[in-house]
Amino acid sequence: MGGVWLQILILQNFLLIWANSLKIPPLAILSNVSYGSDPQQIMDIYLPGGRDATVSKVVVLIHGGGWSGGHKESMSRYAIWSIFAFPRHAIVNMGYRLGTADSPGFPKQLEDIKLVLQYVTANQSALKILPEFALVGASAGAHLAMLYGYSVDKSQQVNAICNIVGPTDLTDTEFTNSTKHQVVEAILPALVGKNSFKQNPSLFAAVSPVSSVTRQSPPTISFYGAKDPLIPLSQATILEDKLDDNGVVNKFYIYDDEGHSFANPTNQAHFSKKLSWFFKTYL
Repeated sequence: MGGVWLQILILQNFLLIWANSLKIPPLAILSNVSYGSDPQQIMDIYLPGGRDATVSKVVVLIHGGGWSGGHKESMSRYAIWSIFAFPRHAIVNMGYRLGTADSPGFPKQLEDIKLVLQYVTANQSALKILPEFALVGASAGAHLAMLYGYSVDKSQQVNAICNIVGPTDLTDTEFTNSTKHQVVEAILPALVGKNSFKQNPSLFAAVSPVSSVTRQSPPTISFYGAKDPLIPLSQATILEDKLDDNGVVNKFYIYDDEGHSFANPTNQAHFSKKLSWFFKTYL
């Protein structure tokens, strides 16, 4: 983890230098803020100078890692991009309690997202923000962002969701009856515990974001790689069809030459342009 913490220090110094070079009020960075009693329940909060509590909203970043691993530092590049793309909005980069077969991620990881939003809302005056949110998730983090936005967010604080290569339907036959099933079966206990699809299909449906889509679901933008070894493209089309059927605003983009992450600079530039427009329109 030493390398990770060095990256964080470099990132923070870079952001402070950048803010000062533009002669705008300095960026405030609150690192490893606890939002619960578990050591994994921490977040970094980036507060832009000159923010306005009547218009400055919040972008929340949720990392991937198969529900059992990963850390918020893996979303640092998204934090940098978000600060440049949305200079008047706050950015929250959250960690969450990791799952195991004995202590699965569902529902505790959704509870962690709720706690983060509750913390920010309760401290809105001190933070000088408007408690309306966009969720950006990658892989398992995208799954959690969608599942929270579609099934948990009854107060409709989430205005928009960015889904980056997230699983959307764990009952999809591309998962349950294909070669990908062995890979997924090894990962899923971290989310659903010691349950297989055959043993408990209703649980797999409950943790599938598509099962909770309604006409009130937040606008969603999705990005997938056609060569992804983990997430079949059927996950994109299933979600797109469900959102369309419910009249929910959505955009989908598939990169033919990408896998489970996006390395092509042209695709990265396209991603940045499309996500920036989407959040500026719907956040």
